[in-house]
Amino acid sequence: MLKANVQFKSRKHAGFTLIEVMVALLILSIVVSALSFAMTQSTRNIAQLKQRQFALWVAQNTLNSHVIGAQPRTQGESNFAGINFLWEISRANTDTKNFKKITINVANKKAPEYSLAQLIAFKDESEQ
Repeated sequence: MLKANVQFKSRKHAGFTLIEVMVALLILSIVVSALSFAMTQSTRNIAQLKQRQFALWVAQNTLNSHVIGAQPRTQGESNFAGINFLWEISRANTDTKNFKKITINVANKKAPEYSLAQLIAFKDESEQ
């Protein structure tokens, strides 16, 4: 008769315990949620920066139109890149004779109380 000589090796650590797996999953879930939050914030910041840049371009366009005399109004609305902006021009005297300070504020039409861009320029209005 054949006798099989089978020996079982004693394994002290054959794998991960349930507690170790649960701790690893907890750490992984914390990291993934932190990354998700960071990506959401980054997306929001990009959208806000884009809107501010568009508002600055609206202010520059409005200033150029005002300086050459093509924009006589002091308030108005512009649509740029599918966003409706409100702009306002204010003029003030300076200490220098014949120099005017021109300030243009631009806000989103949905939130007019929050200024997205402000552009300040000076114009010589002496007789030429």
